[in-house]
This record gives sequence, structure tokens and C-alpha cells, in this order.
Amino acid sequence: MSCSLLRKYKKSHFSCRFMFGGIEGRLRFGPPPGFSALIEAAANKLEIGECVSFGDIAKNVYTGPSILRQNTEPFVPKLVDISTVVLPHFAMEIHEKMAENLHELWAMRKIELGWSYGEVRDEKTRRHPCLTSFQQLPPNEKAYNINLAIDTMKTIEALRYHMILDESPVRLRPVRLPQK
Repeated sequence: MSCSLLRKYKKSHFSCRFMFGGIEGRLRFGPPPGFSALIEAAANKLEIGECVSFGDIAKNVYTGPSILRQNTEPFVPKLVDISTVVLPHFAMEIHEKMAENLHELWAMRKIELGWSYGEVRDEKTRRHPCLTSFQQLPPNEKAYNINLAIDTMKTIEALRYHMILDESPVRLRPVRLPQK
């Protein structure tokens, strides 16, 4: 952390530059040897206030809050209420087949992106332990897919679309078409 003390208008202002390290944002570099930490340099009570955003994100130089973040609202999910939805009996009979299909669709997308099976998930080598058949998934992954399938079917019902069991007519017979 490098800091310089500026005296303007009888107030102390600190100009600080942080160098973040790792994905957790821990400070990689503390004050140089012989220098005190920022808190020790402040004679008065510190105030945290807004500052102008400047820096070069492409060069991993971050200073001040982003102006774009100040003007945007945080994302708050708005779920469809499915707490009172009761699925038809046949939907509960096919929920595991739907969960299996959801897993198959996910696996196809992963494989198309170059992923393959691996004992441990690894982003660099694109290995994933869940790239296997639905029956061989760990219990927690299987439960996740089953819950997703049930919640999806409940959402369809909550949006006032209805699932019905459509039985094929029993009296089907082949019809010959003319060859013209």
C-alpha cells in the first residue's frame, strides 16, 4: 500500500493505491519497511467517503469505486411462488426422468465446450466429475437435478400452464397412401 498525505483546506486527505492479490482480494504488499500503516499516519478520525473512480482495469489497476456500480441497483431475484402448487400424480412419476434429461442436456453443453470426465473438477484442463451418467452421479448432485426438475414443473403450473397426460388413441390402424 503506498500512501501520500495531502494537506488542503485544513483537512487531511489520503491518496492510496492498493495492490490486490489472489482471488480473495487480500493485500499482497503491505507498507514498505520503515513506513507505518495508513491508520497510524492519520492524526484525526478517519472518514470513508466517495471518491472518483480512476485506474486501468485491463492492467489490473483498481482505484476508487466504479462509477457504474454507484448508479446500478443490486440484482434481487424475484421468484415465481410455487409453495402452494401441487403437481398431478403423473408428473411426480416422471420427475426423475425429467431430472435425467436436464443432466443430459447440461452434459451435452459441457462436452460441446471441450469438457470431459475427471475425478476432480479442474477449470484449466476442463475436467468435471459430474460428466457421467445420471445413475452414477453423487447423491447430492442427483438430488439437485431432481429438485430442479420438480421446481421447473411447479413453475410451469404456477404460470397457469397445465400438464396433462395425453394417451394415444387405442384404435390406430395403418392407412395406405396413394403413390402418386
